[in-house]
Amino acid sequence: MTGHPQRPAALEQANGVRYAAATPKRLRIDPTAQEGIDALMQMTATERQAALRRGDLSRRQCWAWVQRHPDEVPLINGEWFFIAAHTPEAAD
Repeated sequence: MTGHPQRPAALEQANGVRYAAATPKRLRIDPTAQEGIDALMQMTATERQAALRRGDLSRRQCWAWVQRHPDEVPLINGEWFFIAAHTPEAAD
């Protein structure tokens, strides 16, 4: 087989993690996001629901909450609050 040997992808460092240079920023791990999820999981169910209604939770925190405690997340018309709150049906 002829040709050039494969060169390793260029790496760059961000937030203490090494990534291939071509990795889009939106796919990189944000260490502060995990801290926010950890803090959310330290709350009681009532505290999490209050934070949700105040708009204090990020979308990532909401999805982490749904993964761990789907029965705690409030519903609007059968859809999770953080999704349904942004639909026209919820405005009615």
